[in-house]
Amino acid sequence: MTHLKTVPAGQPSSGHVARQHKLSTAALQREMQEASAHFPAISLTGAAWDMGAGVFGSSLGPEALGHYVHFPASIAHTIGLPQPVAAHHAPLSIAGALSRTSGLCLQLAHQVADDVRRKQTIAVIGGDHSCAIGTWHGVAGALGNQRFGLIWIDAHLDAHTPQTSLSGKLHGMPLAVLLGHGYPELVSLLAEPPVLDPAHVAIVGVRSVEHGELELLGELGVRVYFSAETEQRGLDAVLAEAHQIVTAGSRPFGISIDLDAIDPQQVPGVNMPIPGGLDSASLSHTLQRLYRQNGFLGVEIAEFNPLNDHGQRTLQVLEMLLDPLLPGHSHGNTQESA
Repeated sequence: MTHLKTVPAGQPSSGHVARQHKLSTAALQREMQEASAHFPAISLTGAAWDMGAGVFGSSLGPEALGHYVHFPASIAHTIGLPQPVAAHHAPLSIAGALSRTSGLCLQLAHQVADDVRRKQTIAVIGGDHSCAIGTWHGVAGALGNQRFGLIWIDAHLDAHTPQTSLSGKLHGMPLAVLLGHGYPELVSLLAEPPVLDPAHVAIVGVRSVEHGELELLGELGVRVYFSAETEQRGLDAVLAEAHQIVTAGSRPFGISIDLDAIDPQQVPGVNMPIPGGLDSASLSHTLQRLYRQNGFLGVEIAEFNPLNDHGQRTLQVLEMLLDPLLPGHSHGNTQESA
């Protein structure tokens, strides 16, 4: 068995809230102003479902963002519709959740594939993180024989299979599915599996793990950056290295973000908050640079649950993470070499 390439997890600090982060505002503004209009058009797609989480609320995420007064863009497509509020009293069975999630992921995959073929940069807003199955199957379907890498930013590994998951919740399985392990109807959703090559996947910000996931990722040799390593080395350095891993051989790349990777004091509106986590301002700052790298395909941001938000704090962070991609807004973009 190949050993998992990690360092031991430590006790993460709570981080600083965004307004206390001591980044150079002037420098950031210069970066924003220097960006040009050459960045590809953005396609915003909502993945409005939460059956994979087994907790109602994430299906409301895209709609909440679309109605947020400070968000300057519109969501062009929404796959799935928010369930009636009463639906959270009667969660679906595992088989029912699998059937509905598979169908919605396939719709999302076709939409994303169309956007990639049109040379648009994708931005998918969840919804629970099972949407990643549809997002990256769609990218793979559009790229055909061209392989791509993926940076996965998450407090969890999301690499369970039906055999290792105690809960059976699909939002704990998407990365395993994309690596070719899991329910056949998800593994072979659209593109030929596996969608991802484990040598070109990096997971960042992990602080909650379970044995079955670790074992699978260890066998596959996926690079995992636990929170202790991220704190020790700094997020900029870790994500720069993760970018090198996923793009080795000049591969294009995408980014998948579960908002629970961030300190829940800054983003309370998530399904599975874990104490500690990344600082939202630091993440936004680093993402600006990743968004401008050659071969950037797009980003998805999942697990936003408006029902758990307080004072729109999570909405503000979500908007901040997307802001550099939005044309005509405060952060344009230009693509550059690493």
